[in-house]
Amino acid sequence: MVEKANRRPTTGKVYYQISEVAQLTGVNESNLRNWEEQYEELRNIRRINNRRHYTAADIASIERISEKRLNKNTKDEKLNTEGAISKPTKADREIPKVTDRGTLTPKQTRDLVKALREVRNELQEISSQLD
Repeated sequence: MVEKANRRPTTGKVYYQISEVAQLTGVNESNLRNWEEQYEELRNIRRINNRRHYTAADIASIERISEKRLNKNTKDEKLNTEGAISKPTKADREIPKVTDRGTLTPKQTRDLVKALREVRNELQEISSQLD
């Protein structure tokens, strides 16, 4: 019998619920939900009856992400214990952050809208000169 590519060989299932994935990977359910927003490869989790269902490929991605995050945290801890990296300063905390999805801060949004309005006005002037 030929097994489908996206079936996990140990259980033969195609889709896993979030609680099963949490047990298999050791990543808690709230982190899995948050990672769907942070990581592109987890954004297309299949939803059946408004519930998350993960494939074996999704689980493999979660395991890779978990490993990367664990390695990053280990490196950060090592640097902190060596004194190479200090705690974030007040200035560091005030720097506006843009998420992976491109969310802008309110000030960045206002500045962008202002710049776009200026561009629109310039284009309207050019258009009126061409008529």
